[in-house]
Amino acid sequence: MIAPELSAKILLVAFSLIVLYWVYFIELRKTINTTFRTELFKLRAELFDQFRAEGISYEHEAHLLLRSLINGLIRNTDVLHPVNLIITILLGPRIRKNELDVESRLNRAVETLPGQDIKHYVMKLHYRVAVRTLLFVAFGSVTGFLCVLALFFRAIIIKVFRHKHTTVKRQVYEVGLRDIERRAERYGSKDWAFA
Repeated sequence: MIAPELSAKILLVAFSLIVLYWVYFIELRKTINTTFRTELFKLRAELFDQFRAEGISYEHEAHLLLRSLINGLIRNTDVLHPVNLIITILLGPRIRKNELDVESRLNRAVETLPGQDIKHYVMKLHYRVAVRTLLFVAFGSVTGFLCVLALFFRAIIIKVFRHKHTTVKRQVYEVGLRDIERRAERYGSKDWAFA
């Protein structure tokens, strides 16, 4: 038979896990999704306002591409997840071999815009949408957060390894230079140093 203290602790832990699940996966996720959608609505409104201010048609390909990208993100906010993003990135080009990717289509469309300011604005807006989406995917789920942590630690390890590696390469290079200089002194010419 289970001791009353132990059963009370088990019930408390189970209740705490249920509350934690409800707070994170239901309430916090709703708030994160709503905030992300609100930011996308604001970016889409900025795009409309900028094209209206510049007197450019809403039917321009750059506007259509960005608007459909933002609309798709708004519609699919609930299913944006790191696993879906990775599968899309890896399998997307294989599925649609005949279609040009959105990035090159957008670059070509931006080149047809009339002024440098609007070109810069459209590319900056595209960048803002991409960064905001990656941040949403990365920090909007536990899996995404763990992926970000893994990438962060990988970057630190690579930085440390490269620092040590470049230090070793520099030392080998300096030893090699000293050896070449000694050989040059011995043979009287640097051409002989490589022999």
